[in-house]
Amino acid sequence: MGIAVFTLAFALAALCAACMGYAIQRGATCTVAAVDEITTQRSHRRLASLLEASLWVAGGLLVAQSLHMLPGMPAGCEQRRCRASRRSTRGTGRSSHQSWRCCSATFA
Repeated sequence: MGIAVFTLAFALAALCAACMGYAIQRGATCTVAAVDEITTQRSHRRLASLLEASLWVAGGLLVAQSLHMLPGMPAGCEQRRCRASRRSTRGTGRSSHQSWRCCSATFA
């Protein structure tokens, strides 16, 4: 079974990945510009704009959550359980899939 490269779903996924990459790059650029503005011009206008945008997004997410328009979020795991399961499999040559998923979700 090959990868279906010439499908509409693949093209849509590639477009979404490109938009996400652009947004991530743009956000990092804006953050660098905000820090540069703080250090060189002693002004915080760009930083205030970034904080305002994050408040708008948080507000929109809260409204969407209250209207039950968001899918359920995955449950987190306790940090103690994560460390304990990692210690129990360390040095044995085996790994618990649950502990790996738990720890990787903690650091992601």
